[in-house]
Amino acid sequence: MTGTCCDVYWAHLDELRPRHLELLSDVELGRRRAYRRDRDQARFTLAAVMARLVLASRLGIAPRDVEVDRTCERCGQPHGRPRLPGHELHLSVTHSGDLAAVAVSTAGPVGIDLEVVRPLDHQALLGEALAPEERAEPVSAHAFFTTWTRKESVLKATGAGLSVPMRGVVVTPPVQPPRLLEYPGQPRLPVQMLDLALAPGYVGAVTVLSDQPVTFGRQHASGLLREPG
Repeated sequence: MTGTCCDVYWAHLDELRPRHLELLSDVELGRRRAYRRDRDQARFTLAAVMARLVLASRLGIAPRDVEVDRTCERCGQPHGRPRLPGHELHLSVTHSGDLAAVAVSTAGPVGIDLEVVRPLDHQALLGEALAPEERAEPVSAHAFFTTWTRKESVLKATGAGLSVPMRGVVVTPPVQPPRLLEYPGQPRLPVQMLDLALAPGYVGAVTVLSDQPVTFGRQHASGLLREPG
């Protein structure tokens, strides 16, 4: 990986094995137990395991030895943006439906979001998620989730979370290549973005905070998941 690269890895839930639990830290195991549904536990586990396997391959250490700091900067709980103390690598994870994905970058802070396009009353969310100009025309479910993932990837890259209203982040329409048009308080926030089509029925986006062009790579994580931990 060079200084202008961002690599995205993804995998399906059916690739998760019981032995993968041995790779998680005590903190991650605690977060896993906090999920009440087995499916949610599996999604979190797959994303955390992939992150460890990808980072271990880059750092040349065992997956269990990778230090991932998830401390929330606001409340101190272990659910914040993952950071890698002592390394110039930036990490973001996401999961939805049957998929989990990880983005790793040396080009700058990174955010990734993945959503399964599911039937719901997305019209009820338009006022919360979209700026007035973004809802001027009828918005399909696919267009809504495309816009949502673009914005969420930006918010995850900045680390803003819920402190910045999603409707204040303006991106290009879904039919156009992804680009950030407005961000509250930072009119010239430098970002590089890519839409992700990792599987049928899913939309996603990845954003890197960089004023330089970024080369995005995409790779299925099945090979890493098959390797012994």
